[in-house]
Amino acid sequence: GAYYLAWTVFKSRWAAWAAAVFAAIAHAPIIFVIYPNKIAPLWLLPFALAFAIEACRNPTWRTALKIGCVGLVLGQIHALYGLFALVLGGPLVGGAAIWWLIRKRPEARQALVCGALLLIPVPFAAISAWKPERDSSHDPAPTSQVAEQGEKPPVIRERVTGDEAFVEVGNGWLMKDPN
Repeated sequence: GAYYLAWTVFKSRWAAWAAAVFAAIAHAPIIFVIYPNKIAPLWLLPFALAFAIEACRNPTWRTALKIGCVGLVLGQIHALYGLFALVLGGPLVGGAAIWWLIRKRPEARQALVCGALLLIPVPFAAISAWKPERDSSHDPAPTSQVAEQGEKPPVIRERVTGDEAFVEVGNGWLMKDPN
């Protein structure tokens, strides 16, 4: 992601490699696991911004397809970063589209499509934020007398093994010992 964004901005392989190496070194001390909050900002968001910059320079139907694809994947993986792509890339592409509309250039139509495709992650974010009212009639019945009374069950704290830093907190659940 960093490589492609730097290459799109500077049109230099040297700058692109420098950005990629910097991004790799900057995140080297962090345990890198494939989580949505790692993939979205480090891989997909730079691609979305690079495609938006491409759309500002020379909007084509191919660029529109790339923006649509990365927007769809970004919306499904981490919708918040899809909104970040819209906030960062939308004004760029929208400004270019308005500029080309004023000058009556043929690129305006493709730029408008590219700008509209930046909106693809919005429904995913809306669905993520939407919480319907909860119907308690479908809740399962309480399974114990403690649950019926509304009291919390007692927490059992005993060391699982002598040297390990884990404790059993009840019902076979383990947690890291806070002490």
